[in-house]
Amino acid sequence: MAAPTAQQRMRRAQQKLRLRGVTLTLDALKSVVAFLSRSSSNADDDDDATLEQIAQELDQMSCMK
Repeated sequence: MAAPTAQQRMRRAQQKLRLRGVTLTLDALKSVVAFLSRSSSNADDDDDATLEQIAQELDQMSCMK
């Protein structure tokens, strides 16, 4: 199977974050996808774990306000 394109990775990351109740701006989403591209080898499990951690940290930050 071919590696997903940047647009496919962005769409997948956006969907996974939305399921966790997180909505990001386009610039923030691009930053997340760039980070995922650098840090993992196209492994969905690694991406899921990273996205879950991002969602948890954003949730904690919103509780602090």
